[in-house]
Amino acid sequence: MKIRIGVDLGGTNIAVGAVDEDCRIIDKISVPTPVASSDAVADAISVAVLTLCVRLVVSAKELYGIGIGAPGIVDAERGVIDYVCNLPMRYYPLAREVAARLGLADARSVRLENDASAAALGEALSGAGVGMKNFMLITLGTGVGGGVITDGRLLPSFNHAGGELGHTVIKVGGHPCACGRKGCAEAYCSASALRRMGAEAAEKALEAGEKTVLTPLLSGAKDVFDAAAEGDLTAARVLDEYFDYVAVMLANFINIFQPEAIALGGGVSGAGDALLLPLKKRIFPDMIYNRDQPEELYTRLVTAKLGGDAGIIGAAFLE
Repeated sequence: MKIRIGVDLGGTNIAVGAVDEDCRIIDKISVPTPVASSDAVADAISVAVLTLCVRLVVSAKELYGIGIGAPGIVDAERGVIDYVCNLPMRYYPLAREVAARLGLADARSVRLENDASAAALGEALSGAGVGMKNFMLITLGTGVGGGVITDGRLLPSFNHAGGELGHTVIKVGGHPCACGRKGCAEAYCSASALRRMGAEAAEKALEAGEKTVLTPLLSGAKDVFDAAAEGDLTAARVLDEYFDYVAVMLANFINIFQPEAIALGGGVSGAGDALLLPLKKRIFPDMIYNRDQPEELYTRLVTAKLGGDAGIIGAAFLE
């Protein structure tokens, strides 16, 4: 059996999986992400990879591929993490350091890519984008991430910083984003943004004496969907506004890339049709390209299929 290893480096946990040639995860483990130093992160990844190797009775040198999906700005060609805001890593040669710890002479034995791009590749290989040469994954989670597959490959950029889709501005002078800009899609379309919008609406409703099951202490975006499903008018208004923002973002991406499909992942995507149907009604009727075109030429809007495994599978098949 040909075994590959995929690593999904997160701010809280590192998920490591062994993947076969059919993109099936045959074993995986998760370890806490150390925050002490860059070297501590490389140590943790290497120990996790070696642990899987022991379980599967295979050496690191016998693996058919090792890939890491990492947050932030990643120089995939050099295997370097240029910058990531939540980990102690700046211009750190993670691929080389992990390869050395695994006893691999060639640093390119370990591949590195942005985590959202790796997840997009995973969905393209064995999830919502199977069989498509042009495909996008957009994750609506704590932030807004994404990856673009063009002609069957990850979209490249000359400075390794492409694909930051969540930091396209959809409202000039709008809500501050963690990146330092105002009005980014991430500030309006993420699960965090929906939670903020719900909490703000709850406060206003309470001040106005309106009834709502929403509270300023919402636990998450799911609360807004649940309240709207129960007929809560405040929650319904919040979702209407949220859908408008997400539709603007997605319509922009469709106009730029014209992918066969956009898959929505992240926590908000768990709402299923309660998310997809309102978005389709907002996006497609007014798209210039769609006028007088048969529906089969429309970009499809679907939910991602692989969940947290997408990053592992995509990382395992990085080239």
